[in-house]
Amino acid sequence: MRRTFVTLALAILAINHPVLAQSGDEADSTVDEPLIEDDSSEEEVQPPAETEQEEPAEEASGLEHPVERVNSLLGPSGLFHLITADSMPVGSFAIGLYGQAFRSTDVARQGDENARFVGHLTIAWRPIEYVEAFFSLSGRGNSNNFAQPELIQSLGDLVLGAKAGAEVTDGLHVSGLLSLMVNNAANSVGLDFASTSVDIRALAS
Repeated sequence: MRRTFVTLALAILAINHPVLAQSGDEADSTVDEPLIEDDSSEEEVQPPAETEQEEPAEEASGLEHPVERVNSLLGPSGLFHLITADSMPVGSFAIGLYGQAFRSTDVARQGDENARFVGHLTIAWRPIEYVEAFFSLSGRGNSNNFAQPELIQSLGDLVLGAKAGAEVTDGLHVSGLLSLMVNNAANSVGLDFASTSVDIRALAS
């Protein structure tokens, strides 16, 4: 009796719901019908287009100034103790301030004590293509307990000059240098024009 009641209840439910009232064959066909995938709706994924890589720009064959230039002790551009034939870029202005200090014993003889100090102020300027002007002012002092006088110093040695030249071929510069040197007399104040000298040089580097 319980089974009959359940069957009737299902029948009534099927009548009230048309979707559930479908025949068993139709339901089975709906369930068993294989799914057909529509490939037309799928967009084909195209591989990213290969972009042409830009070739790197050719590196410069050489540096304009492969070696850093500084003011030499006399003023013109070059290295610390060396004057070179080439120069700074046009319009450049350089200032150098150098100092040297030394202290030791047994320098001139056994038992002595020696001290030395040197200072340099240098200025170089290249206003036009082929010319560089320079200036140098230096002072030095040396003391030795066995010397007479014990302290010797020279303050205000002056150098004024110019360097002119050009690059004749790749990597080769030639120039000429002309400078005027006026020294300070030892243990005195002021320039000693009697010791004035002229420095003329031909340079290639």
